[in-house]
Amino acid sequence: VLKENIDCFSDDEIFEFMAQLQKLSYVENYSELDEEITDFLSYQDQMNGSGKSRNNISNLLEDYSPKIRQQWIKACVFFDKEDYRNALDNVRLTVELLVKNLTKSESSLENQKKNLGNFLEAKSIDTQIRNYVFKILNIYEKIHNDQAKHDVPESLSFEEVSFIMNQ
Repeated sequence: VLKENIDCFSDDEIFEFMAQLQKLSYVENYSELDEEITDFLSYQDQMNGSGKSRNNISNLLEDYSPKIRQQWIKACVFFDKEDYRNALDNVRLTVELLVKNLTKSESSLENQKKNLGNFLEAKSIDTQIRNYVFKILNIYEKIHNDQAKHDVPESLSFEEVSFIMNQ
């Protein structure tokens, strides 16, 4: 029920709601719930300064299915916890869900190239821009497969993961 009601709020309203919720004595008595809310609210702190691009992405995702934006927010929370593997996994899932939504196809991200190309072409997106999108997706797929899918991405720094997330 909470999920259905909270989906109609903007990100700022969700954060304010969570901040107020955390003040309730009921929540304070359940340390696990209190910790989850604290983690969620830490995302808001990142919105000041370098986190603004993440907020912009979150705002852009408001026009799509709530589960897409929820995956993005999870990626940001994992990133804030320096859990880069799960951050990259959730970024990948965010992109996959977004592409599925745009193309109206349930194929995996790796099998969406033709559908996505057709979608972009139907929107009169220039060929060079379409090629650029596919290059970014190919590079991200390689990074994800090499660094995150089968192992903990120990060789990726904070700055590198941040850069990947903001593409």
